[in-house]
Order: sequence, then structure tokens, then C-alpha cells
Amino acid sequence: MSVGTYTPGAPMQVGECPYTVEFPGPVQSTTEVPKGAGADRAVILANLEGNTFLAAGCLCSNTLNWGDVPESAAAQVGEWVANSSGVRISDVHVTDLGSEGKSISATWEASSIESGPLQGLSPIHVEARNIYFGKCKFEVAAGGRTGAYDHARVALFRESARRVRAQPVTSVSPPPTDTRRRLEQLKDLYDRNLITPQEYDTRRKAILDAL
Repeated sequence: MSVGTYTPGAPMQVGECPYTVEFPGPVQSTTEVPKGAGADRAVILANLEGNTFLAAGCLCSNTLNWGDVPESAAAQVGEWVANSSGVRISDVHVTDLGSEGKSISATWEASSIESGPLQGLSPIHVEARNIYFGKCKFEVAAGGRTGAYDHARVALFRESARRVRAQPVTSVSPPPTDTRRRLEQLKDLYDRNLITPQEYDTRRKAILDAL
């Protein structure tokens, strides 16, 4: 689904990451890699309405395996990026997701934003969550002007983040043993010219319709 054809409220996959989010309004996108992100490519989607900011991103590296980064190191990277941007970070929580990687959630605050789309939202409060897996990390961030952003809107957006599950492969079961036996017997009768082609087709259809 492209940004231009996005229907608000519909699940939208974020780049190559196996995650979707649901934006409540129009979406803007960029592929510019944020400074210090440790990524070679990125897709960042965002919705900014009034005092509320919602964003999701997929950042991937060609060499660094984010899924193998120790939990403590991953948390330190987040703090370094925040501090270098003049952002205060608190309430850091790391969760082991097993085969799906690790999750790091935190609260970001800044008294002023000097540039970018969030410049007019100062002071700002953002709740963020990063999921590290393989060579990518998936990010969800939501908040806005401190004391003025829509908390319900932020909560719904954060809760909408879902991992895309692989669809199970539907296998076709072979016919039951009795059905297979009846079809083989019918074919034998036909091969021995004991029934006509019309009788063969009629009986074969009746056997298959009974499945």
C-alpha cells in the first residue's frame, strides 16, 4: 500500500520490516536515514496533526546485525542518539522477545526542537518503542507538545503496531483410502472395457462429489 492511496485506520506495513501500524490520518514518508541511526536504508512514516505526532520507521543495516546487539548496548545506543539530539530519555525498559528479537521502550522529552517537522511542538514528550531483529530495527514513536497532545490518539496508534505473521501453507490432503480404492477399481473396470466412457465419467463424478 502506497502513502498516496492509504486509507486512514487501515494496517500499513512499514518498509521491509514485518510490522504494520494504523495511522488515523494522512501519512507523510521519507527514506532519509537519520544521523547516527546505524542504518544504511530507512523508511519513516509520520502523521502530524495539531499538537500530536505519530511515527513509525524501519531502519536496516547491510552489515550490522541488530538482533545480536546485547540488550545493554542497545539501550546505550538509544541513550547516545537521544543525548546527541538534546533529548532527555527516561523509563528505559528492555524486553527479550526470543526469536523475534528484543524490544526497548523509553520516554523522550525535550524543552525545544531546533529544526525539523517537530520544531513547533516544543516542549515535547514522546513515548517510543524499538524492536531489534536481524539486520533491522522497527520503531514506533508517538506524543507531541507536552500537556497538549491527544493521549488517546497516541495510545491507539502505539497499540496498533502488529507483527505480520506468515500465512500458513494450506495443504491439499490426499483422498481418503476408501475413495482412492473405489477410484482405482472404477479405472480398472474402464481399462478392461467393462464400462463405457459415459458410465466411467458418471461414476467417477459421483465418487468425488461424495467427498
